[in-house]
Amino acid sequence: MQRLNLVVPAMCVLRPLLLSVVIIICYFVTGPYNCVAAVKKTSCHVQDGRADCRHLSLSEIPQNLPRNLTSLDMSHNRLRAVPPVSLTPYPGLIHLDVSYNSITKVDEGLCQTLPLLQTLNIGTQ
Repeated sequence: MQRLNLVVPAMCVLRPLLLSVVIIICYFVTGPYNCVAAVKKTSCHVQDGRADCRHLSLSEIPQNLPRNLTSLDMSHNRLRAVPPVSLTPYPGLIHLDVSYNSITKVDEGLCQTLPLLQTLNIGTQ
């Protein structure tokens, strides 16, 4: 029992030291910017009429995006459907990516809601 009590405090002291060593090695091997944890995206990134909403765990199309979008990337989310009514705020969409979601059916009204749509990526559901 006596020995176990000595091991636990030693591990608590060594853990921060080990982390420091790993960060220093990472810095010298890969450079200063590759050793920092990435900041998790929390909202869609919009630029030049394109909205990037990938990897946000969204279960529906956001309704607060600019109305003049031409491209919307909703890949890698948790969509189960794409109701045409959810896209009525974005009639100018030319490209829509809903790949890597859980969509089982595409509503036939989607093309009527998005008359300019040229590219619809629904791959890998």
